[in-house]
Amino acid sequence: MSVGDNSRVPSRANDARVRYAGRTGALPERVLALIATGQGGGDLAGIAAHLTAEVVSRRFAQYTRAAADVLPPAFAAARRALAETASRHTPLRATRNGCTAVMLHDEAAYCTHASNARVYLARAGQLLLMTEEHERSDGDRMESSWPRPLRLRPGDQLLLCSPAISAQVSDERLLRVLETTAPHDTCSQILHAVRVQNHTDHLAAVLLTVGVSASGEPAKQVSITQGAASTPVRV
Repeated sequence: MSVGDNSRVPSRANDARVRYAGRTGALPERVLALIATGQGGGDLAGIAAHLTAEVVSRRFAQYTRAAADVLPPAFAAARRALAETASRHTPLRATRNGCTAVMLHDEAAYCTHASNARVYLARAGQLLLMTEEHERSDGDRMESSWPRPLRLRPGDQLLLCSPAISAQVSDERLLRVLETTAPHDTCSQILHAVRVQNHTDHLAAVLLTVGVSASGEPAKQVSITQGAASTPVRV
């Protein structure tokens, strides 16, 4: 599903998703959070974002290989899927897709990034930008992965957000919201801080919070915001 108000035709679109795979006791073995992006005329941006999110999510659910080897092949599959679809539907040849994804597995986080969405880490009173934008000569974003997994600590928060949010909300305000707002309300509060002047940039935010369950085990709380709707999920 594309994110945002569909009453106007976007030139850009985002598709934010959270997926779970496997189980270890009461907790999923892996959690995937992603923001897929699409650019193009008419509703083609939404098609590109939706297709990218679908393929990456499906590949994530299917992979049984080492955690570090899950996301890059999924991104490659999404690029192939858009190219194959565009070969049958000429208008899609003008679209571009991108994706930023974070996977939690065994108390570590893995990230692959090929879009202008951002990933922030809030830890011990600091907000750290964990992704960089590298644009190729053709205008597409270069793909990069974290060189090593991020070992998670209780209280860590990983925020994925679309470029319209990071462009309008300062790091100081993002950190203040993260520190003072309950996880299930955080994405909505960040969304409300954005001055929506038009609908060319759709808004999306996903928050991953690492806590401790009642039994002392790691607990992952996930709050996903798509457009103006927020659906908190605890696993």
